[in-house]
Amino acid sequence: KDLDVLLRALSASPAAHFVRCFRPNDSQQPGRLDRLYLLEQLRNCGTVQLLQVMQQGFPHRIDLKEVADRYGQLLPAHLRGSSHRTLAQSLMLAHGVPRTDWSLGFTRLFLKAGQLSALEDLKSGAGRLDADMVAAATRAVVLGRWRQARSAALCAVRLARLAREIRRRRLRRRFRVAVIAVALVASL
Repeated sequence: KDLDVLLRALSASPAAHFVRCFRPNDSQQPGRLDRLYLLEQLRNCGTVQLLQVMQQGFPHRIDLKEVADRYGQLLPAHLRGSSHRTLAQSLMLAHGVPRTDWSLGFTRLFLKAGQLSALEDLKSGAGRLDADMVAAATRAVVLGRWRQARSAALCAVRLARLAREIRRRRLRRRFRVAVIAVALVASL
């Protein structure tokens, strides 16, 4: 009976996108809620991170592989051979979706409300990709990769300098200790 009521409520609500069930306690006793046990379940299945992303306004989540499979053929051949993440980024930039309306994760593309239907319209042919937009997207991806490579190189240089400085400090400290030890031995 309770399940039927829940299903009716969910089907009547257009805002419900998913349902996750959690065990209230490990001993399955009715009327007992173990908060730590429940919190551990929430953390382990990624619900906390999911709620944070949804709170930021990205209710739609699509696996990057699915984006590549569904929309990859809309991009030129030279972009289709790239990684799923780069392909998704290129698609969003080429489609002219504002950067504030989407975000890339490691494995998923997060979209704000309305952007998923815009991608479906693009696939159905309602919206065509402009060659200038594709070129701009390609430039943006290449520029982004260049910036990442530059940042990585600068970081490597800074780390090398830091390692040299740490080595120098250690050698100075050892030298001071040795000078003090020699001075103590000489004074005896």
